[in-house]
Amino acid sequence: MKNKTVFVDIDTQFDFMNPKGALYVPDAEDIIDNIKKLFDYAKEHKIKILSSTDAHTVDDPEFKLFFPHCVKDTPGNQKIDASTCKDNIVIENIEQDITESMLDHDQIIIEKQSYDIFGNTNIDKVIIQLYASDYVVFGVATDYCVKLAVLGLLRRGYKV
Repeated sequence: MKNKTVFVDIDTQFDFMNPKGALYVPDAEDIIDNIKKLFDYAKEHKIKILSSTDAHTVDDPEFKLFFPHCVKDTPGNQKIDASTCKDNIVIENIEQDITESMLDHDQIIIEKQSYDIFGNTNIDKVIIQLYASDYVVFGVATDYCVKLAVLGLLRRGYKV
């Protein structure tokens, strides 16, 4: 499957996007309409969406730096409606074979336990199999996770 452009949606989850979230990013809700527009555009133009989600355990070491947030299988871990495709697959941060059929979904959701989407052991395999040259990156928080996603793609030689 060839995808010249892939949209990369970083951490658009309840705990970051909603004022009631555990680690709310100030004014994050202001970008929800634009996120929805990006997802609608992607669907209309058959652009693949690669998303990341924080997926922490209750005793995650990251909680020494930040309040507990995005604990797996809790409401705070859920992606917001505007950034969720019905046809999606979740790829956990455990070593696994990434098959082309796994990537034959509108949205590929990469779970991570750190700021960096490239902390997931499968992300490089996913990106290689997407065969894309250009990446459009958006989400929260721009000073942490979004920044690391952009830098990681640039280091790998992709256009962002």
